[in-house]
Amino acid sequence: MRRHIRAHSGGQGLVEYALILAFVGVVVLGTLVILGPSIGNIFSNILAALQGSGGNASAAVTPTPQNCDPCYPTLCLPPPPPMPTPDLDCADIPYRNFVVVCNPDPYRFDGGHDGWGCEQ
Repeated sequence: MRRHIRAHSGGQGLVEYALILAFVGVVVLGTLVILGPSIGNIFSNILAALQGSGGNASAAVTPTPQNCDPCYPTLCLPPPPPMPTPDLDCADIPYRNFVVVCNPDPYRFDGGHDGWGCEQ
């Protein structure tokens, strides 16, 4: 009598699909953590442009690219006036959750001293 040996030819199991899904989730989450502040600044710029300028505040935060403060690499802010009193606050600018690379922060946007400005 002949025995038929049937090889297991099933597809991927549930565990493999769960691992793939977890890996994709980690990649997406990592990408959002890295690019989130930049994407937030883009949407803030679009929102500010759609709402129209508030007059003086808009003129104060739109310097020429050659006159951008290097402490804020993801956006262009004018260099601060001489200390001790900076002339911009988070309420004066449309940007949120942007990178601050200087310590001390010239405009004091990084209240938590964690490298992120105007976190709210």
